[in-house]
Amino acid sequence: MGTGYAYHVGVLGTSILPGRTPCWSCVRAETFADHGCDGMRTLVGKREKAGAMGMLSGLVGNILAWEAIRILAGLEPALAGRWCEVDFWSLEIRSRTIPRRPGCSTCGR
Repeated sequence: MGTGYAYHVGVLGTSILPGRTPCWSCVRAETFADHGCDGMRTLVGKREKAGAMGMLSGLVGNILAWEAIRILAGLEPALAGRWCEVDFWSLEIRSRTIPRRPGCSTCGR
C-alpha cells in the first residue's frame, strides 16, 4: 500500500501479509490522525482538485514495485509491519513499527 498526498508527503506504506503482519484495520487505527491539514505545506496552490505530483507518485511506485518483487521472490519484505513516509521538504524518510492490536477482529487472534 502506498500513496502520495497532494502536499509534500509520499507514503511508502506497509506490506500486509496475512497471518504475519498487522492487517489494514490495525494500520488505519495507528495512522488515522497522523496528518492534520495544519501540519501540511502545499507544494502547489489550492485548486478545485489537486493530486499528488508526478515525481512523488513515481518514486513511491518504484519503491513499492521493488517491495512486490521482494515478496514474489521469497525475500524478506522491507515494509512488512512498518509504516514509512518520505517528506519531500526535508528529504527525510520516517519509519515506525505498526503493532497488531490484540482486540482486532481481523488479525488479533
